[in-house]
Amino acid sequence: MHAVGADAVAQIQSLPVFVVCFVFAELALFAVSGPVNAAYMWAVPAAVRPLACAMTTVGIHLLGDVPSPPLAGLLVDRLQGAGWSAVSSWRAAMMVSFCGVAASAVAWAAASACARSARDYGKLETTAQAQEQRANDDEID
Repeated sequence: MHAVGADAVAQIQSLPVFVVCFVFAELALFAVSGPVNAAYMWAVPAAVRPLACAMTTVGIHLLGDVPSPPLAGLLVDRLQGAGWSAVSSWRAAMMVSFCGVAASAVAWAAASACARSARDYGKLETTAQAQEQRANDDEID
């Protein structure tokens, strides 16, 4: 028994190609951290920003990298118990992980669209531009 499309996933046989693809994937995943950090920093008063930063970090770990390895392992074990090969079961687990990443991208896009309709969205943009302008003025002086 094979995962739907699992054998259709291209295999990378070259280490340099794998490294390039891996670096690109990591950069793409972590490139969102800047806008995410800005979003939650704008969402809270300045006095509680350190707490917001800490709580966001804890939340990311509790909801992401803490449960992911055991859940992926459980899925692999279940699939192998159902007669799947080790390779196919790991591919399926990675595809499920990718679906989570894709779902989060859709959620962030929806949140971004909703944020643009917020009544204070323009105010946040103006505040950020004013802060940037003050920083530039300070550098010139």
